[in-house]
Amino acid sequence: MACIRTVSGSAFFATRALGLAAITMVLSVGVFATNAFAESNEDRESPRVAAAVGSVGVVVIAANNNIYAFLDRLSDNAPVPGGSVRIKTPKTELVLKETAPGVYRAGPFEPVVGHTALTVSVNTTLANGQMVADLVVAPSAPPQTVERRLRPVWYSLGLAAFAGLGFLAWRSRRRHLPPLAGAGTA
Repeated sequence: MACIRTVSGSAFFATRALGLAAITMVLSVGVFATNAFAESNEDRESPRVAAAVGSVGVVVIAANNNIYAFLDRLSDNAPVPGGSVRIKTPKTELVLKETAPGVYRAGPFEPVVGHTALTVSVNTTLANGQMVADLVVAPSAPPQTVERRLRPVWYSLGLAAFAGLGFLAWRSRRRHLPPLAGAGTA
C-alpha cells in the first residue's frame, strides 16, 4: 500500500486556511451585494402642475386621494387666502375648500395613469382666471420579487461552489511525492 507524503504540515494548513479565507470572502461579498442592490422603499413624487393666473402662482398636487391647490403671490410668495378654486377634469368637477391660508383641498380624487386634462379656475382679490394643464401620472414600478432580491446571494453561492470545485481540482493535480523507503507494506 502506498503512503502519500506531504512536504510539510504547515503547507497543508496554509492551503486549508487560504481556501477558507476565499470562501469567507466570497460569501461576505454576497451579503454586501445584497445590501447594495436593495431598492429604496420611498414613495414616488406626487403628480403636480404649476402655473400662474395673473399675479397669483397656482400649484396643483394630486396626493392621498385628494387634490390640493396652493395659491401664492408671485411677488413675495405669500399665501393668498379667501379665494375660490374649481378644478374640472374630463370626468368630474371639484370645488376646493380652503383648509389653511392659501391651501385648498377637495376629494376624493384619484388620477389615472397617463395624462389628465385639468381646467383650474381661480377667483381671488388679486387675480381671476383659468389655466389649462395636463396632470401627468407615471405608472408605479412593479413590486420587487423575492427572486430578484436574492439573486446576488445565489450568484455568490455559485461563485463559492465554483471556487471550491477549482480548489479540489487543483489539489488533485498536485504532484505527489514517492513513498518513503521502508514505509508501506510490513
